[in-house]
Amino acid sequence: MGSFTFTIKPLSDLGNSIRRNRRQLAERLGRSTIPENIVAPNLAAPIVYGRALVNGRLVFAHKPSNTTITHMVYVYAAHEIEEFEEVLYSGRTINRDGSGRVDEIDAAFGWIDIYEHLGADSQAADQTLINEVGTDIWTTNHRLRGLAYLYIQTAFNAVKFQTETPEAQQTIIKGAKVFDTRTSTTIYSTNPALCLRDYFTNTVYGLSRPTAEMNDTDTTQAANDCDTQGFTIGGLISTDMGAPDIVDRLLDAMGGTIQHVNGQYTMKAGIWEAATVTLDEDDLLTGQEPRIAPKVRGNVLINGMRGTFTEPARKWQEMDIPSIINAGFVTEDGGIERLGDMSLPVVTDVNQAQHLLSIALLRMRQQVTVRAGFKLAALQARAGDIIAQDYVRNGITWSAKTFLIDTLALSIQADGFTVDLDLREINAAVFTAPSFTALPTVNEIIIFKREKTKEEAKPEEIRVAGLELINATQINGVDYVDDDAEFAWRQTSVGENFEFGSEPAGAGTGAPSRDFRDYHIRVLNADGSLRREVFTANNKWTYSLEMNQKDGDGTPSTDYTMEVRARTFGGDRDSGPQTHSARNPKLGIDEFAPIDYVTGAVDWDMGEKPKRIILLQANATLQNPTNFKQGGTYILYVAQGSGAFTLDYGNLYHWPQGAAPVITTTFEAVDVLTFIVQGTGVFGVHQGDFS
Repeated sequence: MGSFTFTIKPLSDLGNSIRRNRRQLAERLGRSTIPENIVAPNLAAPIVYGRALVNGRLVFAHKPSNTTITHMVYVYAAHEIEEFEEVLYSGRTINRDGSGRVDEIDAAFGWIDIYEHLGADSQAADQTLINEVGTDIWTTNHRLRGLAYLYIQTAFNAVKFQTETPEAQQTIIKGAKVFDTRTSTTIYSTNPALCLRDYFTNTVYGLSRPTAEMNDTDTTQAANDCDTQGFTIGGLISTDMGAPDIVDRLLDAMGGTIQHVNGQYTMKAGIWEAATVTLDEDDLLTGQEPRIAPKVRGNVLINGMRGTFTEPARKWQEMDIPSIINAGFVTEDGGIERLGDMSLPVVTDVNQAQHLLSIALLRMRQQVTVRAGFKLAALQARAGDIIAQDYVRNGITWSAKTFLIDTLALSIQADGFTVDLDLREINAAVFTAPSFTALPTVNEIIIFKREKTKEEAKPEEIRVAGLELINATQINGVDYVDDDAEFAWRQTSVGENFEFGSEPAGAGTGAPSRDFRDYHIRVLNADGSLRREVFTANNKWTYSLEMNQKDGDGTPSTDYTMEVRARTFGGDRDSGPQTHSARNPKLGIDEFAPIDYVTGAVDWDMGEKPKRIILLQANATLQNPTNFKQGGTYILYVAQGSGAFTLDYGNLYHWPQGAAPVITTTFEAVDVLTFIVQGTGVFGVHQGDFS
């Protein structure tokens, strides 16, 4: 009779494969904690298991002509998610109301509206986006089904976003919904075993294995064991990675293994399991002795572990895990520390990370292996199970010594069946949690700073001089150009060693200061509350009408205070603030003043009411205006009342061909007079009889 052999082996085992450098991959798929947009529609969206910080993939951007509003679509996950827990704009959490609109318009960042789509297979296209950009650009077919995305409208602040480059959009996501074998429901979960099952069975981004191939009895046990050990998962999985690497990463988070046994995948978490069967000498094949490999000597073993994990409390940075070093192993190895490395990017708890390092270390120190042929009694166990071995021969005495079945092979030979086992020693202590070490606090982290040279140190001891406004022709040191307020400043002290910023006429005459950081500008309301805050390296700044209107929710302010100070990198040499009150009499009024009912002589203060509405109730004369400004534009809206009244004009008003216009006298007629000031003349044009 011929023979054949089939072998059952673990697909992956913690600690027995070379760990790849995952930082580059992680940054590519958006895991980097540096806020940045990933402008790559062809880059696969990630799988998000548990809770994670994700950089958005900018897949659509459109800015209609003659508008400051930009429409953008960012994709964050290749599947439906539970929730966009937080949205971050340039690393700062945005406060949103229930509709997605930002609670407060930010003077430094502009305004932003956010519309969420969680990625359901049934989700519809965003109707707001369709309405805003038109059906020739975005249609009802643009549903992005199965993709979690944000549609973002934003109007960038012209000072902060001078190139109109979108700031990075990050989100903290509660990720994929997975099938829980314990409750037969599909829910959001941070359980690594359930997420591993999801990856194996998912037909969109996973391995598409039929659910019948999953041993869900073992899946349930592994999920419960993860809960017992406190193992959770939170992070990104790139769909560009190979399947073995993805499986390995998920197993890392649970310290587990997975095997394909009897046509089903069976997983185990990193927890101690009692032996399923005890084998002794009588279970060995007759005439065979086991091949036993003793422990390897210490000069090639590692005796400690170090690694990295993701820390949400430190802005989702990759942090070093406190090292696990076994003093007993170090002594065995001749007193020389040798540390292994392990990357745990989807682990977000420092204690769990240390526990997984400990499991990996202790597993690798279990060095005794056995290869032997057994009778059919060995088939009571499966690959990945724990067995106990009784053996007293050749100077070896084992009583219920525990081994992990690394490989199980069944052979049919001419004289019968043979069960060949590869065994590796294991014990309960491998899975016991170590004594945990807390992460260092922020003030315990050493920051290295370049020492200043003597040449740098002496002039840097001088405090930044005070500031004064320059080139100001209007009241309170401010130039008004139309509706904009222009500020400029310089240093006041003579003999300063360094120039600061880009000031053209400062008191100092030296080179630009190495310590200069920027100018800090604050615009304050009359009650002292902050209206706008700006940082610039220039020595001048314009507070535009558009800024003023935004800061007042659409209504500009007449009175405000501008405060400026110079800032240094050290902070201890910042200048004192220079404060100037400003008043623009043109601002703070409605687009048109309330209606004035007029008869007889009509006065017009153009500075107070540059756009005016009058309703004639009798014949009237428009007196020469006051408080007008060179180059100013003024509008008079004239309406008839119940009669047919006339309007005459003062001698400062000048008209085309010298002919003053005749106001339309029909009932409820409307005329518009537009004036431009040049010299001492007010030059007007007439448009009449509006219907």
